[in-house]
Amino acid sequence: MKRAILFILFSSLTNSAISQTNRINDFNTVGWYTYNGDHQLATRWKLHTEYQWRRIDFITRW
Repeated sequence: MKRAILFILFSSLTNSAISQTNRINDFNTVGWYTYNGDHQLATRWKLHTEYQWRRIDFITRW
């Protein structure tokens, strides 16, 4: 009987600790495109390039 009461008490405490009722819904429309490249310049030389293009509102604003 004591185990059942302890189990119910413990499960009710963990349920309230895990639940997230005050979550903020944020609907981001961020676009982030990246380009990474390695280009052979000579036998022993390579050029590593990176470019990132980030915008908001589905790539319409900076």
